[in-house]
Amino acid sequence: MSFEDQLVTVYGTPVALTPTFTDAQQHTFTANYEGTDIRIDEENGVKKIVGLKAGTTTLVDLVADTGYRCSFAVRVAGSTYAPTSKRDMQWPEGGSQAAPLEEHWFDSDDVNEISNMSADFINGIDISSVKALYDNGTKFYNADGVEQSLFYILKENGVNWIRMKLWVDPKDSNGTSYGGGANDLDTDLWIAKEAKAAGLKILLDFHYSDFWTDPASQIIPKSWANATSADDMASKIQTYTTEALTAFKNAGVLPEMVQLGNEISSGMLMKTPGSGTSFNAYGEPIYKTGATNASASIQGTGGSQASDNMKLYINAGATGVDSVDSSIKKIVHWAKGGSGISGSVISTFFNSLTNVNYDYAAISFYPFYCFDTIEDAGTILSNINISKPWLVAETSYPFTGKTFVYEDPYSVTNSVYNGWNMSDDKFTDIYQHYNLDANGQAALYHDLTAAVVANNGLGIFYWEGAWVPNKDVGWAGAGSSCSWSNQGFFSYDGKVLSTINIFKQMSPHI
Repeated sequence: MSFEDQLVTVYGTPVALTPTFTDAQQHTFTANYEGTDIRIDEENGVKKIVGLKAGTTTLVDLVADTGYRCSFAVRVAGSTYAPTSKRDMQWPEGGSQAAPLEEHWFDSDDVNEISNMSADFINGIDISSVKALYDNGTKFYNADGVEQSLFYILKENGVNWIRMKLWVDPKDSNGTSYGGGANDLDTDLWIAKEAKAAGLKILLDFHYSDFWTDPASQIIPKSWANATSADDMASKIQTYTTEALTAFKNAGVLPEMVQLGNEISSGMLMKTPGSGTSFNAYGEPIYKTGATNASASIQGTGGSQASDNMKLYINAGATGVDSVDSSIKKIVHWAKGGSGISGSVISTFFNSLTNVNYDYAAISFYPFYCFDTIEDAGTILSNINISKPWLVAETSYPFTGKTFVYEDPYSVTNSVYNGWNMSDDKFTDIYQHYNLDANGQAALYHDLTAAVVANNGLGIFYWEGAWVPNKDVGWAGAGSSCSWSNQGFFSYDGKVLSTINIFKQMSPHI
């Protein structure tokens, strides 16, 4: 029995493990190894070697059913971090393309321990775009500048949950992706497999749409647009939820929590999709730009009070979840931008969800939309008065305010900070209290976490914390920008920022 040493790359083409036996017969065998620098998967009876961390060598022992044995080494090749002039070195605060400064996004951050944080507090990050990023050549680097699986970078630094969105059919009739991460079922099954293998728990976010949903945009999936009544729509929700989770179950990667809709405070399934296959200059598909109001009898309206249709739809999703595994926690997700957010407003919405089958309330809680100071944030959270446990499903803060321009005409930057620069400062003055650098990002996230802990929140998911610039992974189709890269936990070239240290520093249990 023999097998030669192998060279693989991080998430490169897997290498089939096919040892040669001296008796020329087929044998079953086991592969034993230590560590998390590689992984050996099995698909259709064939074992395959996957690289997870560059610059490493792992010894693998093979033992056949006959007692034959052999060993071989797997070396993982990969990149080491190097900033590029059009990416990281160009934009540290105070620098410019003509006179770049030394990077400081990786300097050590020190935040205080939050002594009353529970051992099961959710230190979560939404990484919905990760598969699209990997498919388009993105590499992620750990604090030592070594290329490594994103999932293990997160896990080894104290992250314990990931979140990912799920769209029903994010493609037009020609099969062209709407972009934005292309989070269909196959994409999410891949993400779930990698997350589970790294020891991370999963929150699956059902958008019940083919594209982004938020308080202003809740578009019915194309395949559900023929629903004739609210009951018919509820049946489609239940069937889809059951079928999707059954696929996760069959793959052995069931999520521990699911969201029954995304940011549904204003409603669910409110618009009928536009038809056509073209995209506008910003990458938006006609699916979104041509959407029109659905029949009032179909709309699951929200607002301060959830309508009967909304309750019907949430319960339909919940029934679909419970039919697969009733231990999965079910979440209702609220969001509100601009002025008017308060603990009372949040409470009124959730307290209207009488006779609705869900376990946790969740809120989007961004500093540039929801609060001006951390004291404001604490006041809002302390005034939440609902019967359900709650968590923060989305938040973020920039590590720089500098624009990043990709190697094409499209600006890959953050629209939010540009808004803050407006003379009326229409969103917030939070940036006056927390610097727009990695230290400010860490400080804001620590203080927000402390406020969540102080008010008995279950945890926080940081939104799209690994969405690094890539001209083919914008917020929509071809030509769209990546408007979030300055708010992640990774540099524009994919190296993890010093902010990642905060999870272990905040928790007394890690």
